[in-house]
Amino acid sequence: MAFRFRRTVSIFPGVRINLGKRGVSVSAGVRGANVTLGRNGLYGNVGIPGSGMSYRKRLLKLNKAGDEARSTGSAAPSLAAPAEAEEIAHIQLNTKTGDIAILDADGNHLGDAALEVAKTHARQHLEDTLQQQVNIHNRIMATISSIHWDTPAPDHFPTLVAEPFDAPEPEAPALRTLDWLAYLCPARRRAFAGSNERKGQLYQNQHEQWTQEKLALEQREFARATERGIGVSVKELSDTASRKLYMAHVHGMGIRLVGECFACAPSVEEVILSAFTQVVRADTGQTEDRYIYSVKVHRNAWARIHFGNLKAVDPVAALAAFELRRDMTKTGIFTAIKPW
Repeated sequence: MAFRFRRTVSIFPGVRINLGKRGVSVSAGVRGANVTLGRNGLYGNVGIPGSGMSYRKRLLKLNKAGDEARSTGSAAPSLAAPAEAEEIAHIQLNTKTGDIAILDADGNHLGDAALEVAKTHARQHLEDTLQQQVNIHNRIMATISSIHWDTPAPDHFPTLVAEPFDAPEPEAPALRTLDWLAYLCPARRRAFAGSNERKGQLYQNQHEQWTQEKLALEQREFARATERGIGVSVKELSDTASRKLYMAHVHGMGIRLVGECFACAPSVEEVILSAFTQVVRADTGQTEDRYIYSVKVHRNAWARIHFGNLKAVDPVAALAAFELRRDMTKTGIFTAIKPW
């Protein structure tokens, strides 16, 4: 009996490292649409998640280096044996170290020789894919420290753009009118009356359903008017860089939350915001809350911030301009404080 080992590690959205008994590989893309580079060549894969339906097409067969070179008029020799080129299936990038791993279809590492094959026969795709993922990663990291840039001014009440109800209102049906024959034939008159009654009942049912759907949408929009969410992604860094990023983020979040409070509630004159982190006690193993800062802000003082130039505002210094309780070093090491 043969045993297999495989593990997939996500480096950042769209790029995965696959670890197996024979090594490591890389895949790039999203669920339902991705590109793999491995032992059998470069493939494009598309499918409908959950349906069992998928389509796979070979984009490049890497073991035919000689044929491709001849077709393009190039006499450059292959840097790897055809067998190694045939095994390449995935490309993976470690954003912490910059290492690139080449994997086969089973997620096994193919070594440095396979990396040379990828550089030679799929270099442009390799560079484009890695650059795209690096750009995404950089944008995510920039968002973490700039969360306060979208803080609303205290006199700017948020507005909601309602979803329109596009379903047209049903139109009343055109009823059949009696003709001369209906006046002479009672059965025909009854048929006309029955047809008009059925049309009227169908219209009534359709209009009731339309009214219910319109009311349901209005109710959802009313509920959504009070909901506002913020999503944040954090990537692990070195200890010093991670602490500084965390310091900028937690203070930026404080700026954003205080601003949202003043903007959403014009009658509020003072906001007290306390930030805490959760740690596990070494003596008991229990999780406890430890406050890292607590700030008291009055509306008049808050209005002194230039909300049209928030990119120039340092959130760490901005909160210090108010009644702030905080015990923190310049590199972002916090000591627990007692909140307001």
